[in-house]
Amino acid sequence: PVAHRRVARQYIRLGILDRAADYLTAALRMDSRDAAAYELRARLWRDAGLLGEALGDAYRAVYFGGSASSQNTLGTILHYLNHHASARERYRLALKLDSSAFYAVANLCAVALDDGDTSLTIETCSRVIQMAPGLAPHALNLRAATALEAQPKRYPIP
Repeated sequence: PVAHRRVARQYIRLGILDRAADYLTAALRMDSRDAAAYELRARLWRDAGLLGEALGDAYRAVYFGGSASSQNTLGTILHYLNHHASARERYRLALKLDSSAFYAVANLCAVALDDGDTSLTIETCSRVIQMAPGLAPHALNLRAATALEAQPKRYPIP
């Protein structure tokens, strides 16, 4: 299965997704409990917009492996499906498993911004910028959240 995953990664890098899926399916035929193959296939489906397939494989990756990376992958799919509370939970689980998982902090920042939670956006975006200074989108998210926080509160007129 390791060699099949390696070949699948190369096909993904080249954008040949059908062949990548074939190799991952073959890896799973060899070992139906291969969490890494499930996670990689979940990412492939997610990135292709096939969220139903992605969700099933992501849950299997968590079940068979439960790594920080697989928790994060499941979180991204839940985020895309607008299940933000569940996505946050998965990102937090990823951080419990690996406190250096900057990608999980980055995704917490993104879901907080989507939810309009400016204080969490500022907290998580600041943290991810410290952890991985090269991630420019999070600097933009931080600026957007800081600007929103600085705006005066508007209350509806009864």
